[in-house]
Amino acid sequence: MYYIGEGRFGRTAVVVVLLILWSVILRFFSFFPAVISHDESTYLVIARGLLEGKTYFVDLIDTKPIGIFVLYAAMLWVGKTIFMVRFFTAVWIGLTAFGIYRLMWRVGKNDRAAWAAALIYPLITSIFTFYGVVPNTELYFVLFTVWALVLIWGENASWRYALAGLLLGLGFLLKYVVFFDGLAFGALTLWVGWRQGQWQKAAWQRVLPMVAGAALPFAAIAYGYIQAGLGEVFYYYTFTVMGKYPVDKIWWKSGLYVLDFFGRFFPITLMALWAARRLQPTARQLFNNFLLCWMLCGLLAVLYTGKLFGHYFIQLMPALSMLAAGFFYPECPRPGWVERLGTQFYRNLLVAIMVLMTVLQYATYYVKKDEVREVAAWLSARLEAGDRLYTGDYHQILYLLLDQQSPTPYVHRSLIWDEHHRYALGISIGEETIRILSARPKYILLQPHAPLNELKGRILQEYQLVHFFPFGVEVYLRKQSG
Repeated sequence: MYYIGEGRFGRTAVVVVLLILWSVILRFFSFFPAVISHDESTYLVIARGLLEGKTYFVDLIDTKPIGIFVLYAAMLWVGKTIFMVRFFTAVWIGLTAFGIYRLMWRVGKNDRAAWAAALIYPLITSIFTFYGVVPNTELYFVLFTVWALVLIWGENASWRYALAGLLLGLGFLLKYVVFFDGLAFGALTLWVGWRQGQWQKAAWQRVLPMVAGAALPFAAIAYGYIQAGLGEVFYYYTFTVMGKYPVDKIWWKSGLYVLDFFGRFFPITLMALWAARRLQPTARQLFNNFLLCWMLCGLLAVLYTGKLFGHYFIQLMPALSMLAAGFFYPECPRPGWVERLGTQFYRNLLVAIMVLMTVLQYATYYVKKDEVREVAAWLSARLEAGDRLYTGDYHQILYLLLDQQSPTPYVHRSLIWDEHHRYALGISIGEETIRILSARPKYILLQPHAPLNELKGRILQEYQLVHFFPFGVEVYLRKQSG
């Protein structure tokens, strides 16, 4: 591998293509299952609704910002299928890796370190199901944060900071925790300005344009809702609902949660620790210190809610990848046996990783029976034109697979079936029961562990069990007198 040179489009394209191929190969067999996570299914179903002209927060409701659904609508409009949406996600990860490559080269002018960082990021996002294989918001917004940093690193022009802020603002519309990335970037800008004896200039000519740029996307969305007469709805789901979610922090569990993350990627963690401690003082040391600060801000975002979800850590992965790649800088003393490893060793290692990842993902995602598609096939053979379906506490992706509409705007099953979601969103289980059953769905799906509430009670009263799948899915048919 060799550096592509600034402004040399043909060679730059080679790097982009190689990194996209690397990402696609690492994730290929995860493109096939109908469901990897409920969140992704929700993105797809709501995205289809947006393409059909429905309004988010009115016809379709979830707890996340609108940006992720708009992005999925764009991918679904182009790709049409779940397979293609996941392919586009792999391409997105490859483009993020290219941003990491550009940034590492700009900082260190070292080819090996730049390639190492760019290859590590797609790898660590493609190993564990809930730490990156599942397409989730973090995989998408880190592209914006990485390229925002590419724009401003070592630069002073105000327009660069305004554009970087715009990228951060777009990321913020995908998930609000991008605010913590903005804190890290703002702190970096002020710190560099202070070292130059120009912190006031840095504040007014760099940080302020960045803040203004970051505010624009959110302000535009808010203005659009206000113009449509939905300002109160937007405020409720953006601010009121978020404030009603309980913050349940158990610090020892959070500590184990963090240790588990770094332990999962122990070789990468070890390289990052080595580089952080051993890298000789150079201009690159500022970058390493910033990466540590960025990871700390990311950890604050991860731990803020007290929820232990692995995909939250994707926010840290670009910084971790670049910090680990510092292991390959010439100024970083390495063990003698590492120095003796030649280029051929690393090429063979990459091939071995690709083969291993392909085999593991083939066994994990492709060989296993796709239970959701089996349920979809059973229902498809029995649903006639005009028949409705309610997926109950089962996979909502069936709405997309069977071209059905959800009888409730709360697409994600947990919003109705989990009490803490109902409390935060102000959902009346009685009113929602009436809404769902008034649509007279022919079939309703339940799992045996579905909590007994007013909705389940009415279903058991008005529907009869007609089929049971051995993997724990009950199919209920509306009684003729119902």
